[in-house]
Amino acid sequence: MKTFSKGKTVLIFLLLFAVIITLDVIFFDDNYYEGMFFKMDTDIVIRGEGNNMDLATRDILKMIDNLDANMNASNVNGNLYKLNNEGGTVSFDSDTIKVLEVAEDIKIKSNGAFNVAIRPLVELWGFNGNYRKVPTDTDIADTLSVIASTQIKREGNKVSITPKGKIDLSGIAKGYASDKASEILKEYDVDFAILDFGGNIMTYGQKPDGSPFKISIDDGKEGVFATLSIKSGAVITSGEYQRYFEENGKKYHHILDPKTGFPAENGLVSVTILSDSGVLADALSTACFVLGAEDGINLAKDCQVKAVLLDKNKNVYTVGNPEITLAEGYKLTEK
Repeated sequence: MKTFSKGKTVLIFLLLFAVIITLDVIFFDDNYYEGMFFKMDTDIVIRGEGNNMDLATRDILKMIDNLDANMNASNVNGNLYKLNNEGGTVSFDSDTIKVLEVAEDIKIKSNGAFNVAIRPLVELWGFNGNYRKVPTDTDIADTLSVIASTQIKREGNKVSITPKGKIDLSGIAKGYASDKASEILKEYDVDFAILDFGGNIMTYGQKPDGSPFKISIDDGKEGVFATLSIKSGAVITSGEYQRYFEENGKKYHHILDPKTGFPAENGLVSVTILSDSGVLADALSTACFVLGAEDGINLAKDCQVKAVLLDKNKNVYTVGNPEITLAEGYKLTEK
């Protein structure tokens, strides 16, 4: 764990916040804490103010390690790896069960656009590791057949899966971790905090001057296209520019469509969900991206969250009237 002196914090705080978050007013005193850590296969930045911010951060990091051990499909010592590779029935902790319950709910509401049984497809494309390639049509068809027939059964804390089926929780685990982090911040009576889980943002509490947090959304090419003002809660984005590879001059991003077997292509660049629930926002950002603008907007409405969708023509669609300021050249559009 690393803390920074007051003077050094100002510089690092400004440099890091220039990437995605800006605050109208920056407060620094002896209670301010900032740290950067590599967890859940991403950089996690924790910033906050309060007497117990260092203790809260300590417990947040422990919590993240526990969640990652249980929910990371690549952890050879974890139960999820055991279920995916050995089958049978495996007992899970209550957190993983809760995440599976939310995942099943969003799968139903999105008509399968969000599906944690997508792991075989993730492995086929190589997005679980460093070697990525475009699969053959035959391999994709065979893998889609496995996903379509996969059944995940839960009885209490016991989970079983059909043969060849595998679970991937990477599209929802960070959102759940941000919810758990908020609970810890509340337990320690922290004044306010901003947590960045590799671009998944959770704001907690209230800034000393009472003004809203400012969250900027990048378009992956020209920079920030929108700035959101929020009091607290999760702001989670799924975008085609976040993880991708190129083959034969074409880009292939990591947001795979469980029905086509290919990266979702529907004209969207990104989807940002605003919600009090990080786990809901995480799953919905993926589901809405896969569905495309029209169906994604309808899903966001059905789930009663706020949303910002950007397409390749710089059209911006919103749900729930988020407080938003657009950069020049982008326009709010009705769908």
